[in-house]
Amino acid sequence: MTNVEKLKRVRIEGFRSFGSIELQLRDLNVLIGANGSGKSNFVGFFNMLNFMLSGSLQTYVGRKGGGTSILHYGPKKTPVMSAELEFEGPNGMSEYRFSLAFASPDRLLFTNEYVQFRKPPEKHPFSQTLKAGQFESDLLDVATGTKTVSKVARIFINRLKGLQVYHFHDTTETAYIRTLEDVDRNRALMSNGGNLAAILYRLSQTKPAHYSRIISTIRLAVPYLKSLILEPDPLNAGRIKLRWTDRNPDYEFGPHQLSDGSLRAIALITALLQPEDMLPAVILIDEPELGLHPQAVGIIGSLIKATSAKRQVIVATQSPRLLAQFSPEDVVVVERSERENGMGESKLQRLSEDELGEWLKDYDLGDLYEMNVTGGAPQ
Repeated sequence: MTNVEKLKRVRIEGFRSFGSIELQLRDLNVLIGANGSGKSNFVGFFNMLNFMLSGSLQTYVGRKGGGTSILHYGPKKTPVMSAELEFEGPNGMSEYRFSLAFASPDRLLFTNEYVQFRKPPEKHPFSQTLKAGQFESDLLDVATGTKTVSKVARIFINRLKGLQVYHFHDTTETAYIRTLEDVDRNRALMSNGGNLAAILYRLSQTKPAHYSRIISTIRLAVPYLKSLILEPDPLNAGRIKLRWTDRNPDYEFGPHQLSDGSLRAIALITALLQPEDMLPAVILIDEPELGLHPQAVGIIGSLIKATSAKRQVIVATQSPRLLAQFSPEDVVVVERSERENGMGESKLQRLSEDELGEWLKDYDLGDLYEMNVTGGAPQ
């Protein structure tokens, strides 16, 4: 992977199940762990960043049950949470830090926000502490100016916005992915897949080779689907819906006639097979195996591996079949550690091929996960 910004390191303290963690990131990072271990909280942290960068941190806080629910064991135990993100790329090294404190009635308040940027061959980095005491990130206000710090703020906004969480779990009857969409809402695939039909329509019109590859892969994962019918609504040219056919060309189905697993598979395949110029810098996916047929899980695993050669990928899973597709160094085990006072916290540990040794001669990682040789399996 060249000429692409990478998230090199992340440190999180006091966020949900994380007392204190630090992780060096690779091109592919697969988090495994039992329910409640905290692997989804790692992906959730980046979801919070997405809200921060749209000026909607307090919306995120409210949806998650307030600041008390976000801070590790609440504000009495953790009055302040903090985080550091270090990026590396062809344009230089950079670091973003922030801390959030509990504030009445149940919100989070910025107590620190800091940026640092160094572009080779410069020896000394530019660094700036931003404003504190506000309820939304100061990056957004600072970025509107013309000073050096404004340029650096814009760099960080672009880098943080390049961290895209895909979460296609909502496939209920009222989910956006099943309803009419704005046909021109097609710049980037939304985190919940709410503009899936619009994105596929754009690709069919502008990137036919990529679209053809997506369709052929969808057919492997959803064998009963023969083709997608992607046309604006005849009665409303500004709207589009995901319609499809099986092998009977005389009948056309709508998105509500796709199973939950099939719809998720279509969204995942589209996300991972987007043209390179549409791929986010860092792709995060929480439990991509949810509701998928075992054959489809294998296909998604292959696509994740291939995509990691182009973009950084972080996946949280508890699927042995998905895990079997990866190498030990790609895998991070997330386990809940209990302290003497009864409080628990999530701990992260990257696997090592050397430590697994002889096991790998007879078993794949999925087998070793089920046997709890890797760790991270239910106790």
